[in-house]
Amino acid sequence: MPLFNRITIIGVGLIGGSLAKDIKKKKLCNKLAGFFRNKHKLNKAIREKIVDIGCSDLKESIKNSDLVILALPINHIIRTMFEIKKIADSKTIIMDVGSTKNKIAQVADKLGLNFVGTHPLAGSEKKGIDFSAERLFDNSKVIITPTKKTNKKAIRKVKTLWEKLNANVITLSPQQHDKIISFTSHLPHLVSFSLINSIPQKFLPFGASGLKDTTRIALSDAEIWSDIFLNNKELLKSLDALRKELGEMARLIKTNKRNNLIQNINKARNKRKSIE
Repeated sequence: MPLFNRITIIGVGLIGGSLAKDIKKKKLCNKLAGFFRNKHKLNKAIREKIVDIGCSDLKESIKNSDLVILALPINHIIRTMFEIKKIADSKTIIMDVGSTKNKIAQVADKLGLNFVGTHPLAGSEKKGIDFSAERLFDNSKVIITPTKKTNKKAIRKVKTLWEKLNANVITLSPQQHDKIISFTSHLPHLVSFSLINSIPQKFLPFGASGLKDTTRIALSDAEIWSDIFLNNKELLKSLDALRKELGEMARLIKTNKRNNLIQNINKARNKRKSIE
């Protein structure tokens, strides 16, 4: 028996499209609908059977849905929640996949939505339905961020959905999420943008694999990431930690402290190995 009768995905791009493909493949709902503002993308999704139903009207897209997934940039998620409040059934579960959680959770609680915040730690610097892929979430971590107001039955259903997509589910508060992810995701993106901007254009032809590897995520979408940075002020604290580390490296280089530099680099190597 399917987990849901009808699921609607608003934002059928990289993450939303990948969700759609796996949900359909695993038959987790009877009908899968997608909301599209772009007619070309709507037709493509229907033609390629990524969704069963394509809608360009928001009210029509979420009609009779027991789960609505918001796979949009942060500010669009927040704006869409206000629209959904006016038209969705109060029993409909609203789930997002945004990269920041605290502000979104505050808005959802204020609106009284039957909302469960989630963040799949999967994806790439690319965007759009053309880059969606089956099994994107296999063995990935997915963070669920309930608040005191979150319906426990809704949490269980959303948790089950992610588990059926072969993801490893972790539960954190929205505040804990934003603090941790500011270090592990948002800071690396900010560093990548800043690093490439610090290099004179005329030097870039000399960049080899090290530079390309370090700055791959600088290819990420500017609008998406500016919204993420502005909606997670915890990033300012992680930036302070980075400034401290950079200052220490500068001090060791300036004072020719070779042994201390070796210790610092080895410490970094060992921490990096622990990620594997």
